[in-house]
Amino acid sequence: MIYTISEYTASILECFILFGYLILSLGYKLESKNKQIISTLIASGIGILNIFIWERFNQLMNSELFYVLSYFLILFTFSLVALNGKYWHQILLMLMAFLCIYIANAVLIVVSGIILSDHYSSILLMRNPTRIFLLAVSKVMLISLLLPISNIVQKKKFALSWVQCVISTTALIVMIVAGVSIEKLILDEVISLKLSAILMCCIVTMCILLFIILILFSLHNKTISQRIALETRLNDEEIKLQETLQWSKSVKTLRHDLSNHLISISKYIKTAMMKRHCIISRE
Repeated sequence: MIYTISEYTASILECFILFGYLILSLGYKLESKNKQIISTLIASGIGILNIFIWERFNQLMNSELFYVLSYFLILFTFSLVALNGKYWHQILLMLMAFLCIYIANAVLIVVSGIILSDHYSSILLMRNPTRIFLLAVSKVMLISLLLPISNIVQKKKFALSWVQCVISTTALIVMIVAGVSIEKLILDEVISLKLSAILMCCIVTMCILLFIILILFSLHNKTISQRIALETRLNDEEIKLQETLQWSKSVKTLRHDLSNHLISISKYIKTAMMKRHCIISRE
């Protein structure tokens, strides 16, 4: 009983970790604190309920795929309603989170299998304190993977185009499928734990390289955006300068015309005064 409770606790903790990761990465778009808290509690409650429901179904049939899809849908709906960012950025961040979950679990199982000299499937079915310890370590590893990603995303503010996100999403899905396939090969005892460890290291390396590429793409896009914004600003300033020069030229022309008019009026007044003076003198 205690081991079942520990597994449910680990699943619920994982749910909170994922919601916290998305909130730290994207930030709320809801201004009211009450709305933020309510939306998070509702989404977390649905996520926890989803865990219990699919755990029951999983005992009757192999429903892991549907569980992942429903989990993904809950996270995506929450992100779309309550969090900032474009939807393709949100999808990419969620796929990165699921990949981190798989990497943390797979690496831990492979390493523990090598250390304990036990089969992969036997470790998954453990019902002893070692299993509880592995569950705790897996969540610590997950936090260690997701926290740097959320900090980088929060500070750098990813600026990826939808094409780049589609390519990155495809690459992440391929890595996840490859990892699941390797896991199935291990369960079927087709490959050894040492070979699987090598393959896992390759997948982790590819994930790191992909994340670095995403950061470089984002920085490149931000540089281009800043350059375009600067060029637009300079163009606007040049237009304003031309308008100012044109206005100054118009003012100078108007002042010159007024000056000529004043000179003419002054001459007219002087001529009129002289004529009047001559008339008075004759009288």
